[in-house]
Amino acid sequence: LAGYTFDPVSITVAGPVTDNVTGKDFTATPLTYTIMASADEGGSISPSGAVVVNYGADKTFTITPDEGYAIADVLVDDESVEAVATYTFENVTANHTIAASFTPLTYTITASAGTGVSISPSGAVVVNYGADQTFTITPAAGYAIADVLVDDESVGAVSTYTFEDVTANHTIAATFVAVTLSISGTITSGGNPLANVSVAGTGLTAVTTGSDGKY
Repeated sequence: LAGYTFDPVSITVAGPVTDNVTGKDFTATPLTYTIMASADEGGSISPSGAVVVNYGADKTFTITPDEGYAIADVLVDDESVEAVATYTFENVTANHTIAASFTPLTYTITASAGTGVSISPSGAVVVNYGADQTFTITPAAGYAIADVLVDDESVGAVSTYTFEDVTANHTIAATFVAVTLSISGTITSGGNPLANVSVAGTGLTAVTTGSDGKY
């Protein structure tokens, strides 16, 4: 019978069968094969381990990623069958292997800033599922943070912002304003006023006074 091996001492196939030579019964034992199923960190495969399958039978395996992971690839007999969630061995007539691998889910936070202010890190920042990511906003000399937009919503003129437990893509954008200063004072010489001075403008960062405390 295809798919069976026979013990020459005792065989039974759909009831007792007698060996006319020895007068003993025979029993038929189905051929079996083993499918070795494994999964890397980040998910599971079911069933797993050494899975015994009868000759000619089918066997289905289910691949399940953990939260925060996706199926990266499934190898059947060391050949990729891509990132499938199930795989069925049909009409099994040999031993096999199946191995699943997984990859962390990642999201992108796009960070940008206008002239006069910087944001760090900047550009397309990749963040793993569930992780936190902090951004630092720093104005250049003569400028101040005007606003920070997170997903197009204002969070105010903050100098840092943290995305917590990231599970989606996001954007963060910083805008600036030039600092406007008005400075007035008196130029003196020997304690005597020489002229009144008034300065106004943007980008002014410091005021220097003389030894007598006058501008």
